Amino acid sequence: MLQDATISERNESRIREGAEAAGCLAGCRVLICEDEAVIQIQLNKVLTQAGMKVVGSALTGKQGVETASAERPDLVLMDLNIPVIDGMEASRRIIAEYKPCVVIISAHGDMDFRKRAKEIGVCGYITKPITSDTLLPQLEKIYGDYSARSSA
Repeated sequence: MLQDATISERNESRIREGAEAAGCLAGCRVLICEDEAVIQIQLNKVLTQAGMKVVGSALTGKQGVETASAERPDLVLMDLNIPVIDGMEASRRIIAEYKPCVVIISAHGDMDFRKRAKEIGVCGYITKPITSDTLLPQLEKIYGDYSARSSA
């Protein structure tokens, strides 16, 4: 049991450190568009523990567009390879309606995908696999840059 408690304490410490690193993200309203339920649950947990409010989760691009329209989140995390409407098209539709910070999270890391995402107005691109240790600092930078541009 002592070993389990030590591991748990280390994990809690990491989560607190991650939340501190995600300072500009605290209170941020987030929509997760991811068709893999396990990844969706993990993202929800990491983001919530970092002080963000997950306002919706979508399993398809169509659900993502509808939820973004209804909830108007500050930040949208979008997987590219989702059903019904792919993540790139869903991102384009969301950005056309209003201008949230859209971040692609995908296993597709090649430059063609990144270039196309930038052309439609996506704010950032994070390549899977991801961990809370890598996700939060990247999101903080992307959202911080987005916020600075939006307020300028």
